[in-house]
Amino acid sequence: VVDYARFTPGRPLAAGTLWVGEQAPGWWHAADQTAALSYGYWPSYNKAVYAGTAARTGQAAMARRFGNAYSYSLTARAEVFRRDHGTAVDEAAMRRLLRYNKYQTDPLASHSACNQLACRGDLLTAPRAMGSVNAKFTSAARVAQGQMLFAPGPTWDDQPVFQWSTAPEAVRRMPHLGQPDRWAFGWDVYAHDGVDAPYQW
Repeated sequence: VVDYARFTPGRPLAAGTLWVGEQAPGWWHAADQTAALSYGYWPSYNKAVYAGTAARTGQAAMARRFGNAYSYSLTARAEVFRRDHGTAVDEAAMRRLLRYNKYQTDPLASHSACNQLACRGDLLTAPRAMGSVNAKFTSAARVAQGQMLFAPGPTWDDQPVFQWSTAPEAVRRMPHLGQPDRWAFGWDVYAHDGVDAPYQW
């Protein structure tokens, strides 16, 4: 949770600006992570950061058994964030970063379409209906206008557009009644236009 009321551009971050919480069955833990954010960014990529969460979900045991793929700090997506977060200098660059997947040429990917920031499970050697299904972000300027940016569907910046009818059979078996066949959607703005209004196109 980012408290933009505590944020002033160009000033040191105030304590309480960023809180990060994790939960598992029978477990909840949250802490102020503003100090970490003050070094530049806070990454999140489906790995538990808190030891209690990692223990309760089996992540810590999996990391001991199988290595860095299950580590918060050394999983491939953590390495990509560390390498590339500095490229996010404007909204266009942030869009590219969040939808990044060049698994065929990125050495950190080890040729896996899910060792990238925007995982594409349908492109794995053993295809699965999983991965990054959307991207969203906002900024202090956007928050002031009640806005966020949103892109539905798997990334197609550097990969083929996801299409149910041409996806691998293992993926097509996933129920998707009512969904579009072809997911060639770009970025759009959700804007809050009133106290009681939901975000709308």
